[in-house]
Amino acid sequence: GGFIDETAYDSWALYDHKYMEHSFSIAQMAFNWIKDSAKVDEGWAKAGITSVTRPFSANKYFKDGKEISEDMAWYMIGC
Repeated sequence: GGFIDETAYDSWALYDHKYMEHSFSIAQMAFNWIKDSAKVDEGWAKAGITSVTRPFSANKYFKDGKEISEDMAWYMIGC
């Protein structure tokens, strides 16, 4: 995972599973990266996952200090 579009996709999944109050389009994420990506990180934190969102590289996900894949992070929230 990673990049602006995949962080937007994360917001949709987190919103669908009630970890965020709003989701973000790819355009919103591109224009408001600092504020909106921080909200995605907060959503992941509510799910018990630490996320390091990065606009031009793969995001990183951690559970209990151990790096996990994006697929595993999505699985853990019920996707």
